[in-house]
Amino acid sequence: MPEKVKLGFIGSGGIVKAHLEHGLKNFPDVEFVGWCDLNPDIAEARRSEVGGQGKAFTDVEKMLDEARPDAVYIMLPPFAHGPAEDLVIDRGLPFFIEKPVAIDLETARRVHAKVKAKGLITSVGYMTRYRTSVQRVRGLLQSQKPVLAHGGWIGGGPDKYEGIWAWWVQKDRSGGQFLEQTTHTTDLIRYLFGEVKSVYAVPVHGRKERPDFFTIEDASMVQISFQNGAAANLYSSVRLSFRRGNFPDSVGN
Repeated sequence: MPEKVKLGFIGSGGIVKAHLEHGLKNFPDVEFVGWCDLNPDIAEARRSEVGGQGKAFTDVEKMLDEARPDAVYIMLPPFAHGPAEDLVIDRGLPFFIEKPVAIDLETARRVHAKVKAKGLITSVGYMTRYRTSVQRVRGLLQSQKPVLAHGGWIGGGPDKYEGIWAWWVQKDRSGGQFLEQTTHTTDLIRYLFGEVKSVYAVPVHGRKERPDFFTIEDASMVQISFQNGAAANLYSSVRLSFRRGNFPDSVGN
């Protein structure tokens, strides 16, 4: 019987719960050795969901050095990326990271350079590109030049600013909806169309009832030109209100 891969988690919140429930906890070749979170109760909650495997920590370095994982899941909010990656890379550990990989380009480029220098195996949680339908479309585009793409992400804002929503609506912590959610669409369009030549974006602010700490855009439109001559228009909005039984107005408030 082959040895099990020992996994450690940096960040143990809701997205980790989703990964476990979507099959990770049932992998026969995986052993969970460490759960790290600033909130020890959250780390313990994830540990209990896998039969008490591993140990809960509140310090990343301690988890890495005591639990000694073979690979790490980095499941942090956008604003928290950077230091944790440095610790993992310095120990030569392969890792899976949830999107977005950073809140700023400088951090993303620095981490990428360190990963490349170490030759580590890494992966980001952009799952859409791996779907069978996307693979078929990509195959078709090898022989047919793409011209135009249109897509985006429409959703509703929170009713209460608790949990994830406490930081999600703050621009300096989440990066806004385009970075935090529509990043999936951006990854997909780059996977299909190739490298980007230029970008033009228009932010929209208009929600009157939002609190002062709600600093992300209500909507945005992003136009992308690709090096192969194709173009794309990507939209985002957090103005839907279906959960309250309302269809939002299309302009203003």
